[in-house]
Amino acid sequence: MLHSEFYSVLERGILNRLRDIAAMGHAIGLHFDPTFYGQEIDSRADLERFISEERALLERLLHVRVETLSFHMPDTGRWQASDDDEVAGLINAFGRGVRDRFAYCSDSNGYWRFQRLADVLEAVADERLHVLTHPCWWTPEPMAPRQRMARVIGGRADWLDRHYDSLIADSGRVNLRHADQEAFTWLLSWDEALGYLVEELIRRRVPHLAEVELRRRLADLGIGDESRLEEDRNDHQSNATIVALIGRLRGAVTGAAPP
Repeated sequence: MLHSEFYSVLERGILNRLRDIAAMGHAIGLHFDPTFYGQEIDSRADLERFISEERALLERLLHVRVETLSFHMPDTGRWQASDDDEVAGLINAFGRGVRDRFAYCSDSNGYWRFQRLADVLEAVADERLHVLTHPCWWTPEPMAPRQRMARVIGGRADWLDRHYDSLIADSGRVNLRHADQEAFTWLLSWDEALGYLVEELIRRRVPHLAEVELRRRLADLGIGDESRLEEDRNDHQSNATIVALIGRLRGAVTGAAPP
């Protein structure tokens, strides 16, 4: 898909992955989203023109021949649900010829919308099977669909975060960070899991949850409030750092400027 909200074919990393898939011998098809064009598609001719333009771009980027087409969310919209076996010179994966000859099994939106694939395979009732799956829904551990999507979004944000830091480092430039970066660095050294969790919660703009996790950790240590931290001289620097972090989180919640 050339207009996905979750990845861009024009990104070097994504493009390289697609080229690797093609190099393994797989065919690459166009996943076309007519809703991207909105009112610009007013006729069948408009539809086929945009499909042809996207096909040409995909072929140029991947150096392969694109011969198949799959409409994004084919059961919605005016032009997606085409019964034609061929559209704009491409084989339509949702055309009537395929639908009539193949049983269909899809994990769209993170669940088996018609039948579970395992049940279909065990029944052995169909000679031909059309299976639609999405990598984002398959995780090492069981997760609800919304959690899996959060994992995808967070993973992409983490990748972009690392990419930015490596770009600055590779170019020999100074990577100026937020004033509280030292506090986070210390927190990571004190409790790595907690540090990453706090950073992630702040990145996702739910700092109140980060404060909850910090206070839970303090409670585990028998520390109930910030005043006791400030009075504890055995580890004053560390305690003061936690106080600063809690203040920053509280400021983020209330909209105040971070300390």
